[in-house]
Amino acid sequence: MKIIWDWSLDSETDRLLDVANGIGNGFFALQGFCPLPWPSTSKHSIASSVYLPSLNYISIPNFWSSVAKLDSRQYPLVTSKSLFNSTKSLLSSISLLPPNYGELERLTSTTVPQVINFIKKFISNITLPSELLIRPTHFGTGGSFSLIDDSGKITIYLRIDKGIKTIVECLLTSLLRGNAMQELAASWSETEFLTDWLITSSALSTILPADPTWESTLSTTRRSVSTALQAQSAHFLAQISAPTPTSQTFLAKSGQIYFGDCPLSSLTSREVALMTRLVAKSPAPLTLDEIGDLIFNQEDKFSLAAISKTIERLRTKLESSGISRHYLATASGVGYYLKN
Repeated sequence: MKIIWDWSLDSETDRLLDVANGIGNGFFALQGFCPLPWPSTSKHSIASSVYLPSLNYISIPNFWSSVAKLDSRQYPLVTSKSLFNSTKSLLSSISLLPPNYGELERLTSTTVPQVINFIKKFISNITLPSELLIRPTHFGTGGSFSLIDDSGKITIYLRIDKGIKTIVECLLTSLLRGNAMQELAASWSETEFLTDWLITSSALSTILPADPTWESTLSTTRRSVSTALQAQSAHFLAQISAPTPTSQTFLAKSGQIYFGDCPLSSLTSREVALMTRLVAKSPAPLTLDEIGDLIFNQEDKFSLAAISKTIERLRTKLESSGISRHYLATASGVGYYLKN
């Protein structure tokens, strides 16, 4: 497997847009991450901090609504040339030093092949990567990644204060998440648990080097955030005119579904009815039978496959409206619920 390290202003622009997407569509708020200004000056910063430079983003027309609607399943995000160039120009106004990752590069070259051998031995029927592209970055979460693509390539963004276990975490989750979500209806947090367990408690833990920079994702995102840090994050989001968690909730009103102040006008009448029930029951799940009563005219037409397709279409519409698809979650064996 080929391992490539790459850093440039273009790669940092991609990363900035990715972070802005997670803020704009509500993903970070939903999963317990805390956006903060870069460079970090806070005594209270935690492992779930997400760093973004304090720039004049609204100088780019419709910046936040545009980045929120980018398809987060494509990684790096596919953007218009205009949005990319405008963001790159904005980013070039600050001084970014190329990171020094020589020692970590050497450690990665010996550790990753061992991880791949572990996967071969203990996990069957899995596509192994042919290329790992690692992009060090100043911004974002500790690490982010693409799901392995048809060519076997995986892209990882590694924040410069993180180390080898974050690379391994991204690699494992990239390989496991797609199948776990598609075949087992696993949630985002359930796939994170699987990776955290492999790193901390499986035989893999005995071959990984020590890494004091790493903490498991679930333990960090489920940790309570101090009032001081919440206030700092809210102030930062207001300063850069970004959407805030308090504005990212669903509401059913007058036969229409709203996300914050924005009506979701692309929904069909059946989807509005489904979302209305989901909003009313949130956070409790809407059962499969209840969903069936809403979308099937006759009882003998009930189909789990049709329900699954209906939910997936709804998730796609949410994402195209700039709302994270993860708001609509699966309650395994029961139905679906809205994280609101």
